[in-house]
Amino acid sequence: MFIRKLLILFFLFFSINGYAKNKWYIKNITFCGLHRVSRDTITHYIKQYNSDTISLENVHKVIYNLLETGKFKDIKVIKFKNNLIFKIKEQSNIYNINFSDHISISDNIRKRLLNNCNIKIGNRLNPNYLNQFLKILKKYYISIGKYNIDIKLIFLVNKNKIAYFKILIFEKKYAVIDKINIFGNHIISSKKIFSLFQSYHLSNFWLFRENNRYCIKKFSSDLKNLKNFYLQEGYIYFNFNKVHVVSSIDKKSVIINIYLTEGVKCFLSKIFVHGNTLLYFRKINTIIHSKIKQSCDFNQIIKLKEIIKNIFLSDGYPYVNILSYFKINNSNNNLDFYFHIFLNQRYLLNKIYFVGNKFATNTFLRSKIKHQEDTWFNIFLLMEGRKKLLETGFFKDIKLKLYNVKNKFKKIDVIYAIQENNTGNFNFGFGYGMDSGINLNINFIKNHLLNIGSKVHISILKDINQTSFESVFKCPFFNIFKYNLKGKLFYNYLKFHEVENMFYQNKRYGIETFLGFLINKKNEFNIGINYVHNNISNIKSQFSIWRYFKSLQSDYKKYHTDDIFISFFWIFKNLNHKNFYFLGNQTIFSGKITTLGSDSNFNKIELESREYFKFNSNKNLIFFIRTYFGFGNSEIFNKVLPFYENYYSGGIGSVRGFKYNSIGPKDIFYNNKKDFCMGQQYYKFCQSDMTTGGNAIIVTNLELMKTLLLNNNTSFNIITASIFLDSTAVWNTHWINSLDTEISNFFDYSNPCAIRISTGIALQWISPLGPLNFSFAYPIKYYHGDKIEPFQFNVGKIW
Repeated sequence: MFIRKLLILFFLFFSINGYAKNKWYIKNITFCGLHRVSRDTITHYIKQYNSDTISLENVHKVIYNLLETGKFKDIKVIKFKNNLIFKIKEQSNIYNINFSDHISISDNIRKRLLNNCNIKIGNRLNPNYLNQFLKILKKYYISIGKYNIDIKLIFLVNKNKIAYFKILIFEKKYAVIDKINIFGNHIISSKKIFSLFQSYHLSNFWLFRENNRYCIKKFSSDLKNLKNFYLQEGYIYFNFNKVHVVSSIDKKSVIINIYLTEGVKCFLSKIFVHGNTLLYFRKINTIIHSKIKQSCDFNQIIKLKEIIKNIFLSDGYPYVNILSYFKINNSNNNLDFYFHIFLNQRYLLNKIYFVGNKFATNTFLRSKIKHQEDTWFNIFLLMEGRKKLLETGFFKDIKLKLYNVKNKFKKIDVIYAIQENNTGNFNFGFGYGMDSGINLNINFIKNHLLNIGSKVHISILKDINQTSFESVFKCPFFNIFKYNLKGKLFYNYLKFHEVENMFYQNKRYGIETFLGFLINKKNEFNIGINYVHNNISNIKSQFSIWRYFKSLQSDYKKYHTDDIFISFFWIFKNLNHKNFYFLGNQTIFSGKITTLGSDSNFNKIELESREYFKFNSNKNLIFFIRTYFGFGNSEIFNKVLPFYENYYSGGIGSVRGFKYNSIGPKDIFYNNKKDFCMGQQYYKFCQSDMTTGGNAIIVTNLELMKTLLLNNNTSFNIITASIFLDSTAVWNTHWINSLDTEISNFFDYSNPCAIRISTGIALQWISPLGPLNFSFAYPIKYYHGDKIEPFQFNVGKIW
């Protein structure tokens, strides 16, 4: 700073032409070069001195003060007779910064790199900062594996000294790892080492082949994983001697040579615990003997350290500290581990406070927290309470703050700083479907109703085929999250268009109530009583419907039922969401049975299981298996399942490549309905191409999935590709092959081996509008009359 001021004074001494006099008489002051800075800004500094005369020393001060504002690049003062002329060069300010289109750097990273170099819109343009930014930008590209890049800066400074500049980036392909050579490994094979790497795979399935892109950050993580693996196996002397990366001449590929030393394997001898832990000695000793094996696993030791620490954190010691180290016996390569425990002060929980909650009451918030006041401080109970509150979905974020209570010895106050989500939303939209025509969809969601944690969801759907209304209500029971009460009120009027005539209309409404029991974190059981009313009209003369009414000895011109069900469903959920994939299992077993006082007599059971898991050889591939089974039957001998309760299959969500709900037993007419006959009419019957469904169904889906495009900065712009194999069978266990059906050469719809199979490829895009699913399927096995639909599109979840 001193040198800068000295240079300014030196410059002033030679830039002023007034040379012999200490004071000048000034008649007029002229400014040259002003564009964005007003004349009053400079006049303000001159008016501090006499308006008629000004000394050389004061001129020095004016120029110095003006340069200190940072608005000027250069100032010269010239005296001509009684005129004082200021020749000024203003600093250029940054008005706009643009980057090339379609580059791999996200907006957030661009802003962060620019801010680190103090380049912001409105700041003055500094060439040094720009050069620093270019160096950092090139280093970033190298870190992600792009060596061949060209960066150019285009500047435009207008007459008002406003700077526009664009950063042109010409990206080329990522550098790939051509080969990795391992030197020095005598115990662990190179194949095993490669299996630990995320950035390098020896071989892959052709459709999901990895390009082994070289990324410094990812490869450094691989080296860290390799070192941890050796430490887990007890090789504490393991070390990387050298990691040499050799790039090709065109910088499109690299060869990596890794030189390492494995050392000898060490074994754990003893573990010693020191500190004032006499009351906890037996508990710690039990944990040590149950957790530690003979082999020296450093990760296991670290986990053991955390387990011991958690004992004290859950019993009033929030500031416990554990120091660990080991000693090596060089004669037999055994290790002795030592834990020094410093308990510090023990605390009680004084009070729990909530801030930021506008809708959620303190009573509701406290019901989710198990920690009681005036008990030993337990950080895990407080964190579990935070987790329970977030699981309700009513809160955006919750921060936990701890304060030592003044004037109260050994006590801590806890504050939950809460950010609430919107308590509800309203969606209104139009759409168009090939089968449903123009449709109207309205959704209303209200969370945290009545400030008791309840939720209500109302949805309305109207299209050419149906009018549907549904209202779902859910609330906690007894202020305990393990119990909840669910209810649903619904109305559905199916009136199919003539082109897709289903040969009957159904007005269906009812109410469902469930009481849910959360058995543990993975299991939930629900049981309820439901009422359903069906009003069926416009019934045509189909064989399946005629058989149903014949079994009831009822007229089929118009039919209505009032049924009461006892329903249940059990959910096992062990799903973990990682990298936009689910891993784990979810199984749902459900059923319902009609009770006394119902017009119908039947029961249904359903079982659905989904399994997601990774391959050990390629951790980027996810294999998905889904199995669905459903069966319905009458409770009375010689009765059949109501036709409006039948199962169907086909379309996205079951078997792709077939039209939605088109797979299953086909309908048969007694009259000759030529418009719906499949080919030639048989005898006195006509077999239509319309599906009437069956009372039994099995669906299996096998899918191999992989993310093709993943933007780590947002959950959008994620595209997953998959290959799949779908199969299904829908049959009617009550179908009877009579003489008429044999003469007519109809299908045997009681045969469960009438399987449909399709295979193909699918894409899912997690877009701002929601999941968009595309599939192209080729039916491997199908039957005459099946409705094939190779390309399908859906908005929403796949399963």
